[in-house]
Amino acid sequence: MADNLAGIRKEFWNTGSFQMILKEAVQRRPEIKSFMPSNNEPTELQIEVWKAKSAERRGFDAAFQFITGHNIEDLL
Repeated sequence: MADNLAGIRKEFWNTGSFQMILKEAVQRRPEIKSFMPSNNEPTELQIEVWKAKSAERRGFDAAFQFITGHNIEDLL
């Protein structure tokens, strides 16, 4: 099954429409702002928002790698 999936990924990777979808996905990748707490003391809300955005990005990157077989960092 893994060989079939790798073949399908390779086949789609070279198509123009799939490349268009990849570019769109990369543009929509969740952005994590650097963690700069106000007044030099992070609040619980700031910490939770930063953790949530970090988790969202990790999930996006994992899904991208599963679908394409490539690490998103290698494409940026």
